[in-house]
Amino acid sequence: MGSSGEGEPDILARTFELGRRVDALCRHLREQRLWPSHKVNQLDRAGSAVGALVEESQGGESKKDFLHKIGIAHKEARETFYWLRQLMAAEVLPPARLESLTDEARQIKLILAAIINSTRKNMSGDEQPPAPNEDDDARQTGEEDDEPPA
Repeated sequence: MGSSGEGEPDILARTFELGRRVDALCRHLREQRLWPSHKVNQLDRAGSAVGALVEESQGGESKKDFLHKIGIAHKEARETFYWLRQLMAAEVLPPARLESLTDEARQIKLILAAIINSTRKNMSGDEQPPAPNEDDDARQTGEEDDEPPA
C-alpha cells in the first residue's frame, strides 16, 4: 500500500474518502427523494462502516483482532459495492455520476481481500479464519483476473 500526504496508509485515506463520498451521495438521494429510503440507509451505513472498521483495525490488540476487523470491513465494502450497483441499475442518476465511486468501492474490496490474505500468510501457527474468496469478488464484476492496485 502507498501512503497519502501525512504518512497515513493509503487504505485509511481511501476508505475515509469512500465514506465521505457515499455520505454526500446519500444526502443527495434523500433530499431529492430519488431512491427508496431503506436502500439509501443501507448504502449509507455500509459505506461509512468500511472506513470506520479499517481505522479501528489499526488499534487491533493482535493480528487476529486486526484480521477480524479488516474482515468485517471487507464485508461492508462488498455490501457498499452491491448497493452502488443496485443504484446504477435503477437508473435514477446518470451512470457517469456513479462509475468512479462504484469502481473505487470495487478496488477497496479487492485491496481489503489482499490485506486479509497477506495477513493470514504472515500469521504463524495461530488459528486462522477462512480467507475471503476473491473469485467471488471477480465474478460479481466479470473481471476474473483483476488484481488490486498497488
